[in-house]
Amino acid sequence: MFQKFSELKKAKKLQEAFSSERVKLEREGIEVTVNGQMKIEEVHLNSQLAVKEQEKALVDLLNEAFSILQKKVAAKILKEKLF
Repeated sequence: MFQKFSELKKAKKLQEAFSSERVKLEREGIEVTVNGQMKIEEVHLNSQLAVKEQEKALVDLLNEAFSILQKKVAAKILKEKLF
């Protein structure tokens, strides 16, 4: 019983730690902001680029942002010894 409570407390602490993280990237006038819960907060496109260029840049930026966040979150978990 107490172990489950402890696990819930750790999970809540993890969620709070993740939600404070943000990554904002820009390339070719396209900007994305992603939070630590792996949710996209903002996307700004560049209307001067062709649609295919915007699509490629957007996919690349989102993948990079998620990768950066995963590394930040993993480092935070290790630092705080949450698991």
